[in-house]
Amino acid sequence: MVQTCGNTPTSTSFQPVTPGITTALRAFLCTVLPATMPVLLGQQNRTAAPVGPFALLTLLSRVPLCTPSYTSTAQAMRLCVSEDITAQVSLFGPGAADHAQQIGFLFGSHWGCQFFQNLASSTQGQPQQGSPPTAPLTAADWLAKTANSPPQPLPNVPEAASGTAPTFQPARLSPLYATPPRNIPFISGEQQYEAQWQLDLHSQLNTVLILPQTTAPAARLVLVPSDAPLQEPSA
Repeated sequence: MVQTCGNTPTSTSFQPVTPGITTALRAFLCTVLPATMPVLLGQQNRTAAPVGPFALLTLLSRVPLCTPSYTSTAQAMRLCVSEDITAQVSLFGPGAADHAQQIGFLFGSHWGCQFFQNLASSTQGQPQQGSPPTAPLTAADWLAKTANSPPQPLPNVPEAASGTAPTFQPARLSPLYATPPRNIPFISGEQQYEAQWQLDLHSQLNTVLILPQTTAPAARLVLVPSDAPLQEPSA
């Protein structure tokens, strides 16, 4: 017979990471783009396009880069897999081409890697909701503030919609590369051509999944003589 351990998890534990991904990427875009340029999350209902230049952020794919690694305890198994996160950035209005080029250049640079590292470090232990939003820093202001000082908490990114919507901790992303900006034909409701440029941002994220596990820390063995007759199974 086998004696199993107690306090075994009864369900799978998985921390949602999609809101953290969009929060981190949107913080990057709000820092690089002009402060007056809205950055919205794509594929939303009942959301009108802003007047003037704006940006849309849409997650496209999450591709595993390897087979999951795992570590075990007496009660649970922790799986970890690295993923390639692809996000599409669409920029509309005058200056969209220059903004797309600036985003792609900074995302794959050392400055972009340092930005996400400082963003994840500075928001650890911060409250996830109830904090009043403030205006984001510009790229020059942020770089001057963090170049010769330890990581400081960055301002919360304002929500696109009004109200007291909860905020999420940004995910710890590692930029990989950005695709070249491309011009996408866009015709407005007035049948006029408008500037629209797109590029894809690829970043790496480590996703963790915790599964319940039952172990046997103790076992009792019963020795049976080999010459003893076997018991016939009951009908």
